[in-house]
Amino acid sequence: MINLRYHIVSIVAAFLALGIGLALGSTFVDSVLVSNLESQVNQLAESENVAVAATGALEAQISTLSDELAATESAVQPLIGVGRLDAQPVIIVASESVGRAHIEILRSTLLSSGANYGGIVWINEALDLTDVSTREEIAASFGLAGDGEGAVTRGLTFLLSQAMFDPGAATITDPSGRPNATALTVLRDKNLLAYEATFAITSLLETLPRENTRYVFVTDDLLEAQLDGFFVPLLERIEADGYGGSILLTDPEGAAGLIDVVRASGELVAAFSTVDASGGLLGQISTIVTLEQLPELGHHGQLDSAFDRLPSP
Repeated sequence: MINLRYHIVSIVAAFLALGIGLALGSTFVDSVLVSNLESQVNQLAESENVAVAATGALEAQISTLSDELAATESAVQPLIGVGRLDAQPVIIVASESVGRAHIEILRSTLLSSGANYGGIVWINEALDLTDVSTREEIAASFGLAGDGEGAVTRGLTFLLSQAMFDPGAATITDPSGRPNATALTVLRDKNLLAYEATFAITSLLETLPRENTRYVFVTDDLLEAQLDGFFVPLLERIEADGYGGSILLTDPEGAAGLIDVVRASGELVAAFSTVDASGGLLGQISTIVTLEQLPELGHHGQLDSAFDRLPSP
Protein backbone atom coordinates (compact mmCIF):
# COMPACT_ATOMS: atom_id res chain seq x y z
CA MET A 1 0.00 0.00 0.00
CA ILE A 2 1.34 3.41 -1.03
CA ASN A 3 1.89 5.67 1.93
CA LEU A 4 3.21 9.15 2.59
CA ARG A 5 6.79 7.94 2.93
CA TYR A 6 6.62 6.51 -0.60
CA HIS A 7 5.48 9.86 -2.02
CA ILE A 8 8.23 11.72 -0.22
CA VAL A 9 10.87 9.32 -1.47
CA SER A 10 9.53 9.57 -5.02
CA ILE A 11 9.58 13.34 -4.99
CA VAL A 12 13.09 13.46 -3.53
CA ALA A 13 14.25 10.95 -6.15
CA ALA A 14 12.76 13.02 -8.95
CA PHE A 15 14.45 16.23 -7.79
CA LEU A 16 17.70 14.37 -7.25
CA ALA A 17 17.58 13.01 -10.80
CA LEU A 18 16.81 16.47 -12.16
CA GLY A 19 19.70 18.00 -10.22
CA ILE A 20 22.12 15.35 -11.41
CA GLY A 21 20.98 15.89 -14.98
CA LEU A 22 21.43 19.65 -14.79
CA ALA A 23 24.84 19.28 -13.21
CA LEU A 24 26.04 16.87 -15.87
CA GLY A 25 24.59 19.00 -18.68
CA SER A 26 26.01 22.26 -17.42
CA THR A 27 29.41 20.71 -16.89
CA PHE A 28 29.46 19.53 -20.50
CA VAL A 29 28.27 22.91 -21.84
CA ASP A 30 30.74 24.82 -19.64
CA SER A 31 33.65 22.75 -20.90
CA VAL A 32 32.67 23.43 -24.53
CA LEU A 33 32.27 27.17 -23.88
CA VAL A 34 35.57 27.38 -22.05
CA SER A 35 37.31 25.53 -24.85
CA ASN A 36 35.84 27.88 -27.47
CA LEU A 37 36.69 30.97 -25.43
CA GLU A 38 40.27 29.81 -24.91
CA SER A 39 40.60 29.24 -28.64
CA GLN A 40 39.31 32.73 -29.39
CA VAL A 41 41.63 34.30 -26.81
CA ASN A 42 44.59 32.50 -28.37
CA GLN A 43 43.59 33.72 -31.83
CA LEU A 44 43.23 37.28 -30.55
CA ALA A 45 46.63 37.10 -28.88
CA GLU A 46 48.20 35.90 -32.12
CA SER A 47 46.46 38.70 -34.06
CA GLU A 48 47.66 41.23 -31.51
CA ASN A 49 51.24 40.00 -31.84
CA VAL A 50 51.02 40.30 -35.62
CA ALA A 51 49.55 43.82 -35.33
CA VAL A 52 52.24 44.89 -32.85
CA ALA A 53 54.96 43.59 -35.14
CA ALA A 54 53.41 45.37 -38.15
CA THR A 55 53.05 48.60 -36.17
CA GLY A 56 56.68 48.42 -35.11
CA ALA A 57 57.77 47.95 -38.71
CA LEU A 58 55.64 50.90 -39.87
CA GLU A 59 56.96 53.12 -37.07
CA ALA A 60 60.50 52.24 -38.08
CA GLN A 61 59.71 53.12 -41.71
CA ILE A 62 58.09 56.40 -40.65
CA SER A 63 61.11 57.27 -38.51
CA THR A 64 63.44 56.50 -41.42
CA LEU A 65 61.36 58.57 -43.85
CA SER A 66 61.17 61.46 -41.36
CA ASP A 67 64.95 61.42 -40.96
CA GLU A 68 65.40 61.35 -44.73
CA LEU A 69 62.91 64.21 -45.18
CA ALA A 70 64.64 66.30 -42.53
CA ALA A 71 68.01 65.64 -44.14
CA THR A 72 66.61 66.54 -47.56
CA GLU A 73 65.10 69.78 -46.27
CA SER A 74 68.36 70.69 -44.57
CA ALA A 75 70.27 70.05 -47.79
CA VAL A 76 67.78 71.84 -50.05
CA GLN A 77 66.98 74.85 -47.85
CA PRO A 78 70.27 76.73 -48.46
CA LEU A 79 69.79 76.27 -52.21
CA ILE A 80 66.22 77.61 -52.41
CA GLY A 81 67.07 81.22 -53.08
CA VAL A 82 70.56 81.00 -54.57
CA GLY A 83 70.98 83.70 -57.22
CA ARG A 84 67.31 84.71 -57.32
CA LEU A 85 67.49 88.14 -55.65
CA ASP A 86 70.86 89.43 -56.76
CA ALA A 87 71.39 92.83 -55.06
CA GLN A 88 67.64 93.32 -54.51
CA PRO A 89 67.07 95.33 -51.28
CA VAL A 90 64.81 93.30 -48.94
CA ILE A 91 63.65 94.06 -45.38
CA ILE A 92 61.69 91.72 -43.11
CA VAL A 93 58.79 93.21 -41.12
CA ALA A 94 57.65 90.74 -38.47
CA SER A 95 55.15 90.64 -35.63
CA GLU A 96 57.05 89.94 -32.42
CA SER A 97 54.83 86.92 -31.76
CA VAL A 98 56.15 85.06 -34.82
CA GLY A 99 58.36 82.06 -34.04
CA ARG A 100 62.04 82.89 -34.12
CA ALA A 101 62.99 79.71 -35.97
CA HIS A 102 60.98 80.70 -39.05
CA ILE A 103 62.53 84.17 -39.14
CA GLU A 104 66.01 82.63 -38.99
CA ILE A 105 65.21 80.36 -41.95
CA LEU A 106 63.79 83.28 -43.93
CA ARG A 107 66.83 85.43 -43.20
CA SER A 108 69.17 82.61 -44.22
CA THR A 109 67.28 82.15 -47.48
CA LEU A 110 67.44 85.86 -48.26
CA LEU A 111 71.17 85.97 -47.55
CA SER A 112 71.85 82.96 -49.78
CA SER A 113 69.77 84.55 -52.55
CA GLY A 114 72.25 87.42 -52.83
CA ALA A 115 69.64 89.96 -51.72
CA ASN A 116 70.75 93.30 -50.31
CA TYR A 117 69.39 92.28 -46.91
CA GLY A 118 68.31 95.20 -44.75
CA GLY A 119 67.48 93.56 -41.43
CA ILE A 120 64.29 92.93 -39.45
CA VAL A 121 61.76 95.47 -38.22
CA TRP A 122 59.92 93.85 -35.28
CA ILE A 123 56.42 95.21 -34.63
CA ASN A 124 55.76 95.14 -30.89
CA GLU A 125 52.36 94.17 -29.55
CA ALA A 126 52.28 97.58 -27.86
CA LEU A 127 51.80 99.21 -31.27
CA ASP A 128 48.02 99.14 -30.96
CA LEU A 129 46.20 102.21 -32.24
CA THR A 130 43.02 101.23 -30.43
CA ASP A 131 44.81 101.97 -27.15
CA VAL A 132 44.28 105.55 -25.97
CA SER A 133 47.66 105.97 -24.24
CA THR A 134 49.50 104.66 -27.30
CA ARG A 135 47.64 107.10 -29.55
CA GLU A 136 48.41 110.00 -27.22
CA GLU A 137 52.12 109.14 -27.25
CA ILE A 138 52.19 108.84 -31.05
CA ALA A 139 50.23 112.07 -31.56
CA ALA A 140 52.64 113.97 -29.31
CA SER A 141 55.72 112.41 -30.95
CA PHE A 142 54.67 113.39 -34.48
CA GLY A 143 52.87 116.63 -33.67
CA LEU A 144 49.53 115.35 -34.95
CA ALA A 145 46.47 117.58 -34.71
CA GLY A 146 44.56 115.15 -32.48
CA ASP A 147 44.82 111.81 -30.73
CA GLY A 148 41.55 110.28 -31.90
CA GLU A 149 41.84 106.82 -33.46
CA GLY A 150 41.04 108.01 -36.97
CA ALA A 151 43.42 110.97 -36.85
CA VAL A 152 46.34 108.98 -35.42
CA THR A 153 45.79 106.06 -37.80
CA ARG A 154 45.75 108.33 -40.84
CA GLY A 155 48.76 110.33 -39.71
CA LEU A 156 50.94 107.41 -38.67
CA THR A 157 50.21 105.18 -41.66
CA PHE A 158 50.90 108.11 -44.02
CA LEU A 159 54.27 108.72 -42.35
CA LEU A 160 55.16 105.01 -42.33
CA SER A 161 54.30 104.59 -46.00
CA GLN A 162 56.60 107.50 -46.78
CA ALA A 163 59.38 106.12 -44.58
CA MET A 164 59.19 102.71 -46.26
CA PHE A 165 58.91 103.73 -49.89
CA ASP A 166 59.94 107.38 -50.33
CA PRO A 167 63.03 107.85 -48.14
CA GLY A 168 63.86 111.22 -49.70
CA ALA A 169 60.57 112.72 -48.53
CA ALA A 170 60.28 110.81 -45.27
CA THR A 171 62.59 112.83 -43.00
CA ILE A 172 60.68 114.49 -40.18
CA THR A 173 61.51 116.63 -37.18
CA ASP A 174 62.49 114.30 -34.37
CA PRO A 175 61.32 115.42 -30.89
CA SER A 176 64.95 115.15 -29.72
CA GLY A 177 66.22 117.17 -32.67
CA ARG A 178 68.25 114.36 -34.27
CA PRO A 179 68.67 114.43 -38.07
CA ASN A 180 67.44 111.73 -40.47
CA ALA A 181 64.51 110.77 -38.28
CA THR A 182 61.57 108.92 -39.87
CA ALA A 183 58.38 107.38 -38.54
CA LEU A 184 60.33 104.12 -38.21
CA THR A 185 63.06 105.58 -36.02
CA VAL A 186 60.63 107.50 -33.82
CA LEU A 187 58.55 104.37 -33.20
CA ARG A 188 61.74 102.49 -32.40
CA ASP A 189 62.74 105.11 -29.84
CA LYS A 190 59.26 104.78 -28.27
CA ASN A 191 59.74 100.97 -28.02
CA LEU A 192 56.79 100.40 -30.35
CA LEU A 193 59.03 98.59 -32.82
CA ALA A 194 62.59 97.26 -32.79
CA TYR A 195 65.28 96.94 -35.44
CA GLU A 196 67.58 93.92 -35.71
CA ALA A 197 70.60 94.43 -37.95
CA THR A 198 72.38 91.05 -37.66
CA PHE A 199 73.94 90.22 -41.09
CA ALA A 200 72.27 93.33 -42.54
CA ILE A 201 73.92 95.85 -44.83
CA THR A 202 73.79 98.46 -42.06
CA SER A 203 73.33 98.62 -38.31
CA LEU A 204 71.41 101.91 -38.48
CA LEU A 205 67.71 102.13 -39.15
CA GLU A 206 68.29 105.79 -40.03
CA THR A 207 70.01 104.75 -43.28
CA LEU A 208 67.13 102.53 -44.41
CA PRO A 209 65.31 101.79 -46.54
CA ARG A 210 67.17 101.79 -49.85
CA GLU A 211 65.48 102.74 -53.08
CA ASN A 212 63.30 99.99 -54.61
CA THR A 213 63.22 98.03 -51.36
CA ARG A 214 60.90 95.02 -51.15
CA TYR A 215 59.36 93.96 -47.87
CA VAL A 216 58.41 90.55 -46.52
CA PHE A 217 55.71 90.94 -43.87
CA VAL A 218 55.67 87.93 -41.53
CA THR A 219 52.61 87.65 -39.29
CA ASP A 220 50.71 84.95 -37.45
CA ASP A 221 47.34 84.77 -35.71
CA LEU A 222 47.55 88.42 -34.65
CA LEU A 223 45.66 90.04 -31.84
CA GLU A 224 42.50 91.43 -33.36
CA ALA A 225 43.29 94.92 -32.06
CA GLN A 226 46.69 94.99 -33.78
CA LEU A 227 45.32 93.41 -36.94
CA ASP A 228 42.48 95.90 -37.34
CA GLY A 229 44.17 98.80 -35.61
CA PHE A 230 47.57 98.75 -37.32
CA PHE A 231 48.37 96.23 -40.04
CA VAL A 232 45.22 96.54 -42.13
CA PRO A 233 45.20 100.40 -42.07
CA LEU A 234 48.92 100.41 -42.95
CA LEU A 235 48.34 98.14 -45.94
CA GLU A 236 45.38 100.26 -47.03
CA ARG A 237 47.60 103.37 -46.92
CA ILE A 238 50.41 101.65 -48.81
CA GLU A 239 47.92 100.43 -51.44
CA ALA A 240 46.50 103.94 -51.80
CA ASP A 241 50.04 105.28 -52.30
CA GLY A 242 50.64 102.73 -55.06
CA TYR A 243 53.37 100.64 -53.39
CA GLY A 244 51.52 97.35 -52.96
CA GLY A 245 53.62 95.53 -55.54
CA SER A 246 56.66 95.85 -53.29
CA ILE A 247 55.26 93.78 -50.40
CA LEU A 248 54.89 90.04 -49.85
CA LEU A 249 52.73 88.91 -46.92
CA THR A 250 53.59 85.55 -45.34
CA ASP A 251 52.29 83.42 -42.48
CA PRO A 252 54.45 80.48 -41.27
CA GLU A 253 51.57 78.39 -39.90
CA GLY A 254 48.82 79.20 -42.40
CA ALA A 255 46.66 80.64 -39.61
CA ALA A 256 43.56 82.72 -40.21
CA GLY A 257 44.82 86.26 -39.86
CA LEU A 258 46.14 89.09 -42.00
CA ILE A 259 46.46 86.99 -45.14
CA ASP A 260 42.81 85.92 -45.08
CA VAL A 261 41.76 89.54 -44.52
CA VAL A 262 43.82 90.66 -47.52
CA ARG A 263 42.52 87.88 -49.76
CA ALA A 264 38.93 88.76 -48.84
CA SER A 265 39.41 92.42 -49.77
CA GLY A 266 38.93 93.33 -53.41
CA GLU A 267 41.38 96.23 -53.19
CA LEU A 268 44.08 94.60 -51.08
CA VAL A 269 44.10 91.25 -52.89
CA ALA A 270 44.81 93.16 -56.10
CA ALA A 271 47.72 95.03 -54.52
CA PHE A 272 49.70 92.55 -52.38
CA SER A 273 51.12 89.07 -52.87
CA THR A 274 50.58 86.44 -50.17
CA VAL A 275 52.02 83.06 -49.14
CA ASP A 276 50.41 81.12 -46.31
CA ALA A 277 52.02 78.12 -44.58
CA SER A 278 55.40 79.61 -45.44
CA GLY A 279 57.19 77.71 -42.67
CA GLY A 280 57.50 74.42 -44.58
CA LEU A 281 59.82 73.64 -47.46
CA LEU A 282 57.18 74.30 -50.14
CA GLY A 283 56.22 77.52 -48.36
CA GLN A 284 59.85 78.64 -48.32
CA ILE A 285 60.14 77.97 -52.05
CA SER A 286 56.90 79.88 -52.68
CA THR A 287 58.16 82.80 -50.59
CA ILE A 288 61.43 83.30 -52.43
CA VAL A 289 59.95 82.74 -55.91
CA THR A 290 57.00 85.07 -55.24
CA LEU A 291 59.36 87.71 -53.84
CA GLU A 292 61.49 87.41 -56.95
CA GLN A 293 58.45 87.83 -59.21
CA LEU A 294 57.19 91.05 -57.58
CA PRO A 295 55.47 93.27 -58.66
CA GLU A 296 53.68 90.38 -60.39
CA LEU A 297 51.08 89.25 -57.87
CA GLY A 298 50.43 85.76 -56.53
CA HIS A 299 48.47 84.16 -53.69
CA HIS A 300 49.91 80.76 -52.82
CA GLY A 301 49.59 78.22 -50.01
CA GLN A 302 47.28 75.64 -48.49
CA LEU A 303 44.44 77.79 -47.13
CA ASP A 304 41.14 77.69 -49.01
CA SER A 305 41.67 81.37 -49.86
CA ALA A 306 44.91 80.63 -51.77
CA PHE A 307 44.73 80.82 -55.55
CA ASP A 308 47.19 77.92 -56.00
CA ARG A 309 49.68 75.84 -54.01
CA LEU A 310 52.89 77.08 -55.65
CA PRO A 311 53.89 79.93 -57.97
CA SER A 312 54.78 79.18 -61.56
CA PRO A 313 58.55 78.93 -62.00
